[in-house]
Amino acid sequence: MTEPIENVNEKSAENHKVNQKKTSWGYLLAMILTVVLAGISYWLGQASKSVPPLTYKFRNTAVTSESGSVKEKFRQKVLDEELRYQHKNNEIMDDFEFKLKEIINRNFDTAENEIPSVIHDLSGLGACNKLCYKMVKDKIKHTDDAQKAIGNSLDKVLKHCKNGAAEVDELLKNCEVRLAENSNEFRSAIAAALKSPEYADLDISLIEQQTNEMVQNRVYYTAQSTILAEISVALEIVFIRSTYRIISTVFAKAVGKMVGSSSVSLILAAADGPLPIGDTVAAGIAIVGLGWTAYDIHEARKVLPGKLEAELRKAVQEYRNGVTEKAKGQAQQMFEEYRNSTKELVENVF
Repeated sequence: MTEPIENVNEKSAENHKVNQKKTSWGYLLAMILTVVLAGISYWLGQASKSVPPLTYKFRNTAVTSESGSVKEKFRQKVLDEELRYQHKNNEIMDDFEFKLKEIINRNFDTAENEIPSVIHDLSGLGACNKLCYKMVKDKIKHTDDAQKAIGNSLDKVLKHCKNGAAEVDELLKNCEVRLAENSNEFRSAIAAALKSPEYADLDISLIEQQTNEMVQNRVYYTAQSTILAEISVALEIVFIRSTYRIISTVFAKAVGKMVGSSSVSLILAAADGPLPIGDTVAAGIAIVGLGWTAYDIHEARKVLPGKLEAELRKAVQEYRNGVTEKAKGQAQQMFEEYRNSTKELVENVF
């Protein structure tokens, strides 16, 4: 059955009104959304104007995020220079150790080669007699003539030890100069980079300050190198005293008899002067009343060379080790100080 036309028209009118309402709500929602989005956009724009751009703290200078690439480029420049600096420092230390070994071996091996000659000089009949007279004089007059005479004989060995120590001292100074030069090259490379137009906003005052501090440290280390000379003197004294102790122990019996003899005044007169070379008999051996000490000296001379050789080789080895260890210790201290100073500079840069 067909619906009346009036009813159809009424329904169409109602549908039209509903559609009009839906359309009105859609427009309203769209307008509200547009207003809200516009408000958010405006607020964000205002907020962005009130918040400063992100900055990187670079020593005393603030570099904006827009210049971040400049900072990163400079950072890479510093890292490259630091790598070069550390590599060269390692080369300097390797060269130091190589030259140190050569200096030590050349001088102290020569010193050891002179030991037989010194033993021959100190074990000769004339030298033994003369040393006994000098030790008698030292006991009575409280002098040290015997030890001085032994020191003069030991100079054949000691001069090479002292030369070795002096060469090592110069090597240390040269090593310190090279470390300082490398450090200055590193700092100069950074300073030069900072002066270029691309790094115009970056400050170099801290680098200049630390470079001046390193100059002061350089003077400090040059002064420290004298410690090696001091230890060399100490080792020389120990060297002479240890040799004197061996000789005085070997001749203790003969010297004791001489001190208690009636010919002390003649012994004191015969004690003066240098040690005779070889088996030349000292004048004092003819002193009346001392002929019986010849046997004691003769017996002592049988054991003296062996005891002297053992003591002298031990002393040379201790001298060698003392100079080597002291030199390595000072070089390592310099190396670490320069490395730490550069590390501190790099940390301050970043």
